[in-house]
Amino acid sequence: MKLAAAAVAVAIATAFATEGCGTEEWAFSDTSGSDGAVAFDAVVSGSTDAMIGASDAATIACVDDTPCAPQNLHCDTVTGGCVGCIRDDQCPAGSPRCDPTFERCVQCEVDEDCNSGGACDQSQHRCVPSCANNLSCPESAPICTQPHSLCAGCSSDQDCATVRFGPDCNRMNGQCDPECLSDRNCPSSRPHCDRSINRCVRCEVDSDCPQGESCEMNTHTCASAPSSMRDQ
Repeated sequence: MKLAAAAVAVAIATAFATEGCGTEEWAFSDTSGSDGAVAFDAVVSGSTDAMIGASDAATIACVDDTPCAPQNLHCDTVTGGCVGCIRDDQCPAGSPRCDPTFERCVQCEVDEDCNSGGACDQSQHRCVPSCANNLSCPESAPICTQPHSLCAGCSSDQDCATVRFGPDCNRMNGQCDPECLSDRNCPSSRPHCDRSINRCVRCEVDSDCPQGESCEMNTHTCASAPSSMRDQ
């Protein structure tokens, strides 16, 4: 049973590793309160450090911690493989709980593992702001999602229509994903990535437009240049 769980952990870690960089996610400090609760901050981050050890689970055979130690792993003597953790005291302050199912360190298992005003998102074992009991969500994660009363950046693509990081709502982490990080991510009809909003646009400067047209900076579209400009 544990071997099967470890295999699933590898798949989960791989999925997180292949997410695009630059998405707006919850990031957490590496310090915990005196009661062991994990603090949280809503910032732009590409980190998935909340789940430590999952990608290396059960890939190294062991009978003790000796072969696991160089990878900061620990030996599960039942399965004979190195895993992220077996006990909470093997986890760092920023991810202080050992998930017994996948044997990797996570930020939380229950709401009580998070600071006041936070709740444990069980889908990712991360502490996020809670909107239970009429608590208000922060500006960076204004949507109160149900049924678990967790604050998120979005619950649908419509929530991402006017934000910097959009236009697609990543329902896995409840945040708006950028449309582009460089021109390579953009279609031929909108070939330039405006990094100030992470969206594909037709133009950023006049030279992006055909001869006789100029770039309308408010809409980032090409339009016929004024006659005064064409005569220059």
